[in-house]
Amino acid sequence: MTLQELQKYLNENDLYYTDLYETENTFVIFIDWGDWKHEHLYLNHLMNKLGLQYKNCVVTDENGSDCYSAEYEYYKS
Repeated sequence: MTLQELQKYLNENDLYYTDLYETENTFVIFIDWGDWKHEHLYLNHLMNKLGLQYKNCVVTDENGSDCYSAEYEYYKS
């Protein structure tokens, strides 16, 4: 899967994300102040449907509510 194909897939499935880029072996997706269920959990669901394996998540900002910011990494297939 290419970066452009992933971007199109996420956009077609109405996922809110702030940034998307790739490194040598991973796709990196950043969600800025997204709801845990509507953005964060949904991202994991969409990536699982593609068969892309979860690598890492770093929470970058949170305030104790249901919304937070995080950067996700998935292995490229």
